[in-house]
Amino acid sequence: MSHIEIAAFLKQKIGMDANTVSPSAIASAIRQRMRSLNLTDERVYYRLLQSSGGELQEFIDVVTVPETCFLRDREPFTFLKHYITHNYITHKRLPQQRHSIFRVLSVPCASGEEPYSITITLMESGLSLNAFQVEGIDVSQKMIQKATRGVYTMNSFRMTSPEFQARYFTAKDREYELHKEIRDSVRFSRDNILDPQFGIHRLSFYNVIFCRNLLIYFDQRDRDRALQRLHQMLANDGILFVGHSEMGQIPQSLFEAIPSSKAYAYRKLALCPQPIAASTVPIPTSPLEQGEMKGDFSASFKPIATTSVDRNLPNPLEEARKLADRGLLQEAISIGKGYLERHRTDVEAYVLLAQIYQAQGSETEAMHFFQRALYLNPKHDDALFHLYLLKEKMGDRAGAEILRQRLQQ
Repeated sequence: MSHIEIAAFLKQKIGMDANTVSPSAIASAIRQRMRSLNLTDERVYYRLLQSSGGELQEFIDVVTVPETCFLRDREPFTFLKHYITHNYITHKRLPQQRHSIFRVLSVPCASGEEPYSITITLMESGLSLNAFQVEGIDVSQKMIQKATRGVYTMNSFRMTSPEFQARYFTAKDREYELHKEIRDSVRFSRDNILDPQFGIHRLSFYNVIFCRNLLIYFDQRDRDRALQRLHQMLANDGILFVGHSEMGQIPQSLFEAIPSSKAYAYRKLALCPQPIAASTVPIPTSPLEQGEMKGDFSASFKPIATTSVDRNLPNPLEEARKLADRGLLQEAISIGKGYLERHRTDVEAYVLLAQIYQAQGSETEAMHFFQRALYLNPKHDDALFHLYLLKEKMGDRAGAEILRQRLQQ
């Protein structure tokens, strides 16, 4: 039996292109799992792989061994700190919008070094832990478990200073445990960016997405699908970080490159944007641990577009959102509807219910509630954008075009 069959099966399940994985790596993973199961026949193992979700996950965990560490490649984190510092100090957007929350996604998050690095960067930028939310997603359950645990060896600190370790970690034997308040602030979940259900329970846009060194494992078709989803999940003017080798694979119709020193950052473009000049973003040369950034960067940054679903909702709606985030959609709907019976003009309640129905796959109900929200507030960006996507999906091109024009007004 050829290992090509298993490689093809792996691509079908998680999108990993056989041309990006060496045959020896596939063969080694097969041998390792067969030894663990006391199997000698590769065909028997292949049938098990096809029929057992548990064994497929074990195989994925063996094949997807990430190369990661804290503050890896540093420049993206320096860029992020610079970006936040400018908006926080110069525009003071976040203090004025106390109920908004700055959201960041790390995919794939591997064993957690990247999302925790993001959290520490945002803290060092001057944001409190309740002013932002960082999420980490990975296809490997073993990586998610390790990330949630937040305990690391010296290998994870090869790009940081001893001061970094001392400030945020507690030494335990030969390992280092991340401080609890940072560990508890990051949400981790197992998911696959190519899964049709990916992101369906996430009810708000992300301001920043780190998706570094994932696209190189996809063929062109899957890469396009992934980039389209990342574009849809980003807030307007949101920032996407990719790996160095992926820069030539980012479509100019969806993102504009931000000139920088090895940050490899892109800004989301509107659905049908007018031609605009590329931004010039000065990147500090000092290390991340350095103090306050200097300089006037007002011409280089666009204001942060923070999402507002989370913090400004009345308590019943906040409870409904939390239930939806946990996948308890019907319970969330019941609470939301009960709230609307008493507050029939609350736009955010209609938007939240619409998003929950959309996550549930009840697209007709979702459209109804988005339309009710737009009746009350014709310029509600979230409602316009989600309704636009729904009409596109359902083939209502005329309706989608009207909404697209309204989004650009």
